[in-house]
Amino acid sequence: MTGKKLLVFHQGALGDLVVAFPSIRNLRKRFSPIHGICRSSLGKLACRAGIFDRAFSIESAVFSTLFTYPFDSKLIDFLKPYNASIWFSFSKDLEAAVRKQTSGSVFRISPRPGPSRRIHVAYHIEKNLVEMGLSDGLLLKGFDAAGRFVERGAVQVHKSVLSRILLHIGSGSPRKNWPLDRFKAVYDQLRAMDLDPVFLLGPAERHRETDLKGWAYLTPKDLIALHDCLKNADAYIGNDSGVTHLSAYLELPTVAVFGPSDPLRWRPVGPFVRVVVSNACSAFPCFETGKLHCEDCLGRIPPDSVVSAFLSLSPNDDVGL
Repeated sequence: MTGKKLLVFHQGALGDLVVAFPSIRNLRKRFSPIHGICRSSLGKLACRAGIFDRAFSIESAVFSTLFTYPFDSKLIDFLKPYNASIWFSFSKDLEAAVRKQTSGSVFRISPRPGPSRRIHVAYHIEKNLVEMGLSDGLLLKGFDAAGRFVERGAVQVHKSVLSRILLHIGSGSPRKNWPLDRFKAVYDQLRAMDLDPVFLLGPAERHRETDLKGWAYLTPKDLIALHDCLKNADAYIGNDSGVTHLSAYLELPTVAVFGPSDPLRWRPVGPFVRVVVSNACSAFPCFETGKLHCEDCLGRIPPDSVVSAFLSLSPNDDVGL
């Protein structure tokens, strides 16, 4: 299928799409060009990262009949040039509708396994692509079902090669956010080590500027600026968030602080990642199970543990508290 035209559809948020980046990139061995349908801002980011050659906004009028059936003529004409399409969707009806309107090969992958399955989302995606005959499976040999890189002997990350450390305080849910005062304590410890910590406020955290008055912080205006900001940093510390996934994907030394979400499913995939997690909560992991009021698992994680994880960044180890 080398040289064949591929369309990838993904409705998810930043983290959901970034988790799929390695697998989509690996499809270039079989397809070129690769186009994407996703949220407008994510499409621009995916093009900047070299994942898509072109991206189409899911909000565009051409996709207005995508979930209403039957498809209108504009949507049918849009789908015709593609030799194959991959639909990250839970909808079997969508898959059936696309099959009726295109002569190309159609593949559907659930964006993530069910919440009771403790398997990494990236592993789930790649395993599906292998079973569909679309991937050679080499990515599965590179990391395990928990999202850890299995290659040993990678270069250790030492404090001597680190300077600009980005601290991202947000995520897609307040339930996943480590308290700001803990981030500030980490900031102070890093400053005492003659490092250069800087708070990072993505587009969704701009309202927190008043909470950081007097502290060094950056406010990239969009995901493209955020991507470039990460590329110019030396390391990153953040919550379980899409920005953290992007940091790890860009091979930035990354520390991820996990609370009610499951690192076995959502651990950032990258060669230099540490996860700090409190397993003390009796309901853990509860974020995807619908339980709204769990114990304060994030509050159990002290700043010293995050700083220690940062100073001992290596490709394979996690810190469990």
